Amino acid sequence: CSVKCSRSPQCYHPGIQAVRNDCDSVYPLSRPHCGPPGVTADQCKQIGCCFDNTVEWMPWCFQPLIRKETIQCAVMSTRRVDCGFFGINKEQCYLKGCCYDSSYPNAPWCFYPDITE
Repeated sequence: CSVKCSRSPQCYHPGIQAVRNDCDSVYPLSRPHCGPPGVTADQCKQIGCCFDNTVEWMPWCFQPLIRKETIQCAVMSTRRVDCGFFGINKEQCYLKGCCYDSSYPNAPWCFYPDITE
């Protein structure tokens, strides 16, 4: 695989550490405040924070849980999970955040990377 960057929150070189902000795993009672009082959802997201106003009396704008992951495109051809469609090219595959390797004719050429925390 070659270097790939998309408009997703992570941009990585396959096989190295990537950092991902996880808003869904932050327990409401342990939300660290982020942003001034009265901050809007757009303002909150612009400063890299999470916004959730569905839980009363808890911070609505809060810091995400930072997850460090290893992204690896060296996936055995028999373990590849298809990420594309018939005829997808390398650039289209990378834009989906997936790996591309056409050296195995009977395996998916566009496939999901192995991700470990």
